[in-house]
Amino acid sequence: ENKVHSYWWITKSRWDKEKRQYVDRTTIMRVSEGQLEQIGIERLRKWLAIASDKGESHLWALDRASQEAQREKERGNRGANIKDISCYGGLYVFYQVARHVYGNHRFKSPLWYLIMLMISSRLRFPGSSKLKISRLWERERALWEAVGISTKANVDKLYRALDWLNKRWSRIVKGHLKNYGMKRLLLFDVTSLWIEGESIVLGKFGYSRDGKQGKRQIIVGIIAGDGGYGIDVEMFTGNTSDVEVFRRWVKEQANKYQLEEVVLIGDGAMLPPVEQKRLSQEGIKFIGRMSITQVNKLLREKNVKLDLWDSKIQEVELDNGERVVLTLSEVRREREWRTLLRRLRRIHEALRRVRQKVLKGHLTKAEEIWKEVGEAMGRRHHKSMFIIEVQDGYMDYRLDRRRLAPKVKYLGIWALKTNVENRSGEQIRDDYKLLYYVERSFRYLKTVLINMRPVYHRLTDRIRAHIRLSVMTLNVFLFLNQCWEGILETYNTGNGRKYKLTLLEALELMDRVKIIAYDNDEPDQSYKVFVPVQEKLIAELLSALPVKIIR
Repeated sequence: ENKVHSYWWITKSRWDKEKRQYVDRTTIMRVSEGQLEQIGIERLRKWLAIASDKGESHLWALDRASQEAQREKERGNRGANIKDISCYGGLYVFYQVARHVYGNHRFKSPLWYLIMLMISSRLRFPGSSKLKISRLWERERALWEAVGISTKANVDKLYRALDWLNKRWSRIVKGHLKNYGMKRLLLFDVTSLWIEGESIVLGKFGYSRDGKQGKRQIIVGIIAGDGGYGIDVEMFTGNTSDVEVFRRWVKEQANKYQLEEVVLIGDGAMLPPVEQKRLSQEGIKFIGRMSITQVNKLLREKNVKLDLWDSKIQEVELDNGERVVLTLSEVRREREWRTLLRRLRRIHEALRRVRQKVLKGHLTKAEEIWKEVGEAMGRRHHKSMFIIEVQDGYMDYRLDRRRLAPKVKYLGIWALKTNVENRSGEQIRDDYKLLYYVERSFRYLKTVLINMRPVYHRLTDRIRAHIRLSVMTLNVFLFLNQCWEGILETYNTGNGRKYKLTLLEALELMDRVKIIAYDNDEPDQSYKVFVPVQEKLIAELLSALPVKIIR
């Protein structure tokens, strides 16, 4: 239609000894001429050079150049008394929410407000270093006007704030207990974090839950309350066992904070039978898991009828006054049945190949056949379920159904052992299922949200402060999830359509909140926080928070 479309192409040149200089085709990006006119060629070239120095992408440079152009445009439209405009309004929102969550501590030190700044920055930019946080807050001067902090957020001050956090952690833990009201149930679990560096005192080789076998690691234990809110966290050497962490730390914390009627909940690794016996002797309430071997032995000794379903729970009284809560899950039964069939099928295929070799005459002596059978079986599970007959030039096998029958009979059964007296079987089961929230918190800490691994700090106290700061960030995240629970499930767009909104997407939407700093001398008129009129979803999210954001 006689229209001419013009585009600019952004390329990145790389240096190669053989080709001298060449263009990496994977980094070519097209920018329309109209977009480039709004941004400006010189501004875009400046941010491209910054992106090249920092190792960022073209999209990062284009985003920063667009934000800078938008600031100048808004500054020109709104008047000459505007001093600065910040596009990172989400940091201001998260800062106010963090102060609300930890408002009962009432610390007057400016380092406490730097802790709140680091929490908001880690919530919006996961895995960000202290240097990146300091550069961000130094650049966004409008945020300083809105927050009202006079001290500088350089790297040295941030590290001083981390050291200050370690000294007052006991007081913060007491505030956690007061905030979340966790005076009866305490959830406990352990995970591992791999570290970068070899001179760290706590860094040892051990069982890595992250799959980093060649990396040194540290063990992190967390005490959480209902919902996964972190109450206390501590770290140990990387080769410390789960039971040792429980024995050395959790009991001390319960005595330290004078928690009465505490019920400790742990899985099979946390509370093995030996530890359960010790807790009973010391008079500590617990809810622990029983192994499959113990369950089968109990069922044989007590002659328990297996007429259980998900809605039915059967209790067995032990001789020492403890109880065992038995539950049969149909979902678990189907999963274990499929696993059993898959393992038996693999053993059958391995034995069938050996039998084919015998029939073809490749294996004649009984010793050779037994050797081949042993190599084929290896360390496979349930290999004792087969009866194998071997003679010179002969080999046959069949499934031993008498051994298989009790195995199938007990599929899907799981048992909990407890010495809690005033709780029913259904309540014991529901309390144990709360461990899901601890696992979810670990997932938020390590992968989904905060990305606190790997650990790059070298000093032990700095590593401890880094982990504690991450747990505080997790509590703010869970608080936001609780406030936005009804909005995040479904949201009506006005046209009758509904869509699901994730919490991570809601956190990104907060950056559309704008902060403008003015040159006025009056404190109440020195800055303004506003949301664009068309952003109804953001306004609804902000209205659900218990703090006033829009000014």
